[in-house]
Amino acid sequence: MRYWLAALLLFTAPAYAAPDYVAINRAAVTAHILPRLDALEQATQGFANTATKGCDDLDALRQGWRRANLAWQDVQHIRFGPVLLFNRLQRFAYWPDPRNSVARQMAELFAAAKLPDFGIGSIAVQGLTALERELFDAAEVTKLRATPFRCQWVQAAAINLAAMARDIRADWGPGRSYAEQFIAAKGNLVVYAGPDEATQDIFKALHTAIELVADHKLARPLGKTPREQKPMAAEYWRSGQSGAAIATNIAAARDLFTKAIVPNMADKALAAELGRRFDDLAQRTRGLDLETALANTAQRAALDKLRADAGALKTMLAEKLAPALDIPVGFNALDGD
Repeated sequence: MRYWLAALLLFTAPAYAAPDYVAINRAAVTAHILPRLDALEQATQGFANTATKGCDDLDALRQGWRRANLAWQDVQHIRFGPVLLFNRLQRFAYWPDPRNSVARQMAELFAAAKLPDFGIGSIAVQGLTALERELFDAAEVTKLRATPFRCQWVQAAAINLAAMARDIRADWGPGRSYAEQFIAAKGNLVVYAGPDEATQDIFKALHTAIELVADHKLARPLGKTPREQKPMAAEYWRSGQSGAAIATNIAAARDLFTKAIVPNMADKALAAELGRRFDDLAQRTRGLDLETALANTAQRAALDKLRADAGALKTMLAEKLAPALDIPVGFNALDGD
């Protein structure tokens, strides 16, 4: 009887056809990726324009950095394609930095007073992480105001960010046309055997966005217990932007899921459940001030639950969404971090 029931359930369970992978890929590119790359190009160019005017207006520089950083957080999870060329991903923002390489190498850079070649030089002396240190650390700001070379570096680093953002967007567009090749999974710039493999990279991007929040951006500063809490392990504790980065990451993942995945899912019940979880995390992280929350012991339980719920969503994506899309989870984009 037991075996007969199991067989009956097997044959009566809903059978879904494989999703339209090309449609998923097209929606991800046109409705999610390209608009965010446009915003990144605009924000980094604005920051570069501000920096070229000099370093006297620190407030303007900081605001330009904030805009550029949030635009990067909005697309940080897209870890395939042109962003991988020339090590652009790590050059944009080097975090986590467990060996304090940024502080050490920035000190060496300023002692030598020679601008690096950002294209082939160290990733630790360029990008948003290094710029945050120079623009928001009180001791570094004092040196910035007193040392012309430091301002020259800020200007060069900001211009380099804008150039990378411009090149990434150009590689996706006409000319190299990575977007068209990615959607169809055909062409000399891609190595996919079929559109389903390109969709797998979209799934990884979705999963990565949530994993970054749960296992890195929350877990590192929180530690396992209140005694192990390390506020300065937060991604952007100097600028107070760690919470804003997390909120942007969650909102971006929710947007990718809603625009690219949901319209092409046959399992509407699963889509609805995942949608509720994304909505809940987006609502709870909106306006999050992680630095203040970490300093308030009364908020520890809420942060622990936020981390746990983000981790639960990450698990659900791997265990339920990937099979629903009929794609393997594959290797993690964050392996080694």
